[in-house]
Amino acid sequence: MKVLYDLYLKKALDAARTQPKSKQPEYTVDAEGFTQINGDDAGQKFPWSDVRHVGIITTSDGPFFDDVFFIIQFANKNICLTSFQAEDMKLMSYFNILPGFRYESAIEAMGSVDDASFHCWDVSWAQPI
Repeated sequence: MKVLYDLYLKKALDAARTQPKSKQPEYTVDAEGFTQINGDDAGQKFPWSDVRHVGIITTSDGPFFDDVFFIIQFANKNICLTSFQAEDMKLMSYFNILPGFRYESAIEAMGSVDDASFHCWDVSWAQPI
């Protein structure tokens, strides 16, 4: 299962990285979930209750380039955020909404300097919220 998630997370990251910056979706986050604030889907909401998986991918590109990416997987959408975006929106403070979120995996990811993936939460790990 981990191998499948690794491939899935890397595919989501590759898709996000190949989009021009001007076309990349931007989001806000609050206790209800994410809201897309630009592009064709502006105003679309993605509630925490619809999250299926949260992973972090790290690359060896740092420290001069983004090297930590949060992938939040929904049934029909992936949200990919850089560590800078996540910090600006205080994303880590919202993960307590997801029962059983593995903060230790997120902390380990923040210290990684290699190409790696970290699985922080999966819908199968907790009761529905």
